[in-house]
Amino acid sequence: TGVAINIATSAGPPVTTGHYVRVKSAYTRLCMQPWGQLMDPGIALAQQSCDHRKMFQRITFVPVGNDLYQMVFSEHSDLCIAIAGGNTSARADQLQCRNVMHFYWRVLQKPSGDYMFQNADTGLCLYPSVNVPNGIIQQGNCNNGNAANSWNIVVPRDP
Repeated sequence: TGVAINIATSAGPPVTTGHYVRVKSAYTRLCMQPWGQLMDPGIALAQQSCDHRKMFQRITFVPVGNDLYQMVFSEHSDLCIAIAGGNTSARADQLQCRNVMHFYWRVLQKPSGDYMFQNADTGLCLYPSVNVPNGIIQQGNCNNGNAANSWNIVVPRDP
């Protein structure tokens, strides 16, 4: 319920905050969610068909300062999207929210209008490992020309 609040950032254009959204891959057209719809800390992020009714696809961007955000599964588990230990070879997991850099994300707009999510600790961006449902979300180089690291922020009223 309610209207999304937009906050301008120097890292990019307005980012939807204060209300949940879905994060949809512009490459695979699938949405980010915990693997197997599980609520446990340490579960990998995966991608699955988008459905506005799925509470486990609802993410809230929580500003933490300096144009950084925590990405929280606010309607499901209240766990944060993070890179465990800030490891550059690690996948993205849902973990108990903490105020450390590997839980913080920069939201960068690409020339295409899509977004990249860059981890504040590793400097790497999120992308799907494969172009199929249940594909794990991992991190790799942030490259404006790479369609695989392109994401859409979908507000709740969109199907």
